[in-house]
Amino acid sequence: MFKINKEQSTEGNVKIVANIGAPGIYKFQVVDIYPSTKFKGKDKDDAPTMNVTFKVVQVIDVPKKDEHFTRTLIGKLHTDIIDLSLESTSETAETMFNNKLARIKHILKKAGISPESIDTAIEPLLKKMAKEGVWDSVAFVTAIQPLLTDDCKKKTGFGKVSGSVFQGNAQCNFSGFLGFYTDEEPTFTTKERQTINEYYAALDGQVPSMEGAPSNGGNQGGSAF
Repeated sequence: MFKINKEQSTEGNVKIVANIGAPGIYKFQVVDIYPSTKFKGKDKDDAPTMNVTFKVVQVIDVPKKDEHFTRTLIGKLHTDIIDLSLESTSETAETMFNNKLARIKHILKKAGISPESIDTAIEPLLKKMAKEGVWDSVAFVTAIQPLLTDDCKKKTGFGKVSGSVFQGNAQCNFSGFLGFYTDEEPTFTTKERQTINEYYAALDGQVPSMEGAPSNGGNQGGSAF
């Protein structure tokens, strides 16, 4: 496996992401993949990420919102942020990489991109990085980007966007490690609907952005890794 390159440049990467700000069950299309970074905390290095952008093509269930509001969600974008940092005190870099690659393959398979084609695209790069002892997340994402063709962008899958409160902050993110993007229409549990109520309660007093997210939406964490 490879070591971490703490010097890796992320200059120019996009940090502001789309967040629809409305927990719900949607039908999505994957429309973009790009390398970026996310804020990890004060006095910590930003984490390299693979950002996957989804477009809403059908609104199925949006709790606490009226029909007029839900119609405005068609065409809105939501970004899944996959943390590609491989540093951990409990897991090896290889284990973390394999887990994150599994998530990426799961998402992109719904867009018609086979796991085998991803393996083929990244194999030369992984060999090069292993030889040099460097993990280059930007090159990793860049190798996968061409697989998302125009035909792939037309394919659809179901996604569940949850609302919750973490450390006092309202967050609107995809639910689950693999199950959030599926071929079968998901539903909300009673507990999930309660966390959505808490999400909206936490938003009281905040000014929505143009995308319907809280005004600090660009700094929200996306999916968990």
